[in-house]
Amino acid sequence: MPMRKRGNSVQDRARCRLITVVLLSYRSEHLMDALASVLEQTYPRIQLILADDGTERFDAAGVEQFVLRNQRGNIESFRLLHAAVNTGTVANYNRALRIAEGDYIYPLAADDVYMNRNTLKRWTAYFMKHDVPVMCAYCTNYDETLMHAQGRWPRPDHARLIMSGASREIYRAMEVQKLLPGCTMARTRRSLETLGYFDESYRLLEDYPFMMRILREGAPVGFWPHSAVKRRCGGVSDSRAPHPQLVADMERFYEHELFLHSEDPERLCAALRSIEERRQAALAVAQQWNEGNFRKRVCIGLKHPRWLLGRLYHWLIKT
Repeated sequence: MPMRKRGNSVQDRARCRLITVVLLSYRSEHLMDALASVLEQTYPRIQLILADDGTERFDAAGVEQFVLRNQRGNIESFRLLHAAVNTGTVANYNRALRIAEGDYIYPLAADDVYMNRNTLKRWTAYFMKHDVPVMCAYCTNYDETLMHAQGRWPRPDHARLIMSGASREIYRAMEVQKLLPGCTMARTRRSLETLGYFDESYRLLEDYPFMMRILREGAPVGFWPHSAVKRRCGGVSDSRAPHPQLVADMERFYEHELFLHSEDPERLCAALRSIEERRQAALAVAQQWNEGNFRKRVCIGLKHPRWLLGRLYHWLIKT
C-alpha cells in the first residue's frame, strides 16, 4: 500500500536509501506499540512490512488505519502479510524478506520497540560505512512493562569479540553461548542473494542457525555499539519456560550444526552441560532472591557473590 508523503522534505528522501523494517507478529498484545516505534522514526524512507503469522481474528483493517493515521511521511509503502495458518517464525520471516525492497533490512518483533526515534537513522548511517552483509547491535532487556531495564545483551567482552571480525573465533565462542541477539540482526538486501534466506527446516529458530552457518563460511559480521531495541521479556525464547517447538529446533541445531562442525565435540558437549547446570542453579538462586526478605537476600548475596555481582551488573548497565 503506497503511503502519502508528508513531514519529510523531498530533499531528505532523495539523499537517503530506502530501508525495510520487517515487523513479525503472532498473537501480540503490544503490536500497536511496536508499530508506533517504527512510525516515529526520523529516517525518511522506510518500507514497512508487517508479517502476521496466522493470528486468529487479526484486525487487518484496524492496523492499516492505525498506520495511515500515525505515519509521518517516513513510510513510503506498507505491506501487510497475514498467513491463513500459523507456519512458524522462520517461514513467516522469509515471506517478508522475499518482498523487501530496501537496501538495508531491519527486524522488529511485535512485542519489542526501537530504543528511540533516531535508532534507524543512526544505525543505517553506521551500516552504510561498513561493507558487511549483516550488522548486529546491542539490545536492552526489559520487564514485561518495558519500564525497568534488566541489562544489555551482548556482554561488552562479547561485543568486542564480534567487532574484531574474527569469524572463526566468534563461531567457537558461539558454539557454547549465543552472543548475538536475533532481534538486532539487520541485513543488506544483497545478502539475500549471497547468503540466502533462513533455514525453514526449523520452525521458530531462525537467527542462530543462520549466524553460525555464515560465520563458518567466513562471512563478515558488523556490530553497531549501541542499543537498538528494547526487548520485552517472555515469548517463545524465554529461557525460564522455553517453547517445546523451540526446544525441538535447538536439538536439531545441535545435531545438524554444532556437533557436526565442531572441532572438539566432546569438549563442546561438556561445556554445554556445564552451562546448563549453571543456568539452572542461577534460576534457583533468583527464585530464592525474589521470594526472600531483606535478611534472606543478604545471606544469598554472601553465599553466591558471583551471582550477586552479575545481578548488580544488569542493574547498573541500563543502555
